Amino acid sequence: MKLGDLIYYITKYTGIKYLVDTYHSFKGTKCDCDKRRKKLNNLKIFPINIGQEDRSKSESFFKELNIKNLDIYIDAPITLAKCTSTEKKQTSVRPR
Repeated sequence: MKLGDLIYYITKYTGIKYLVDTYHSFKGTKCDCDKRRKKLNNLKIFPINIGQEDRSKSESFFKELNIKNLDIYIDAPITLAKCTSTEKKQTSVRPR
């Protein structure tokens, strides 16, 4: 299931979509929910390893978290991170 579909079902089954549809019906406006859903379904995520570790460390990390639908990008000299200002936004997810 893609992100746009997930958000759609969450809002549908929690009643949020009904409230939004009711609001737009009352105001005579149109929601761009379907357009937003399609954009979110096509969203691409690029995890980038900017450390000096080798590829095997990233592969074991992905395996540990059961990540199968993302590719690994190695940016050892931190070229991409520097030109996109992401070196200050490093995040890591580790199960406890």
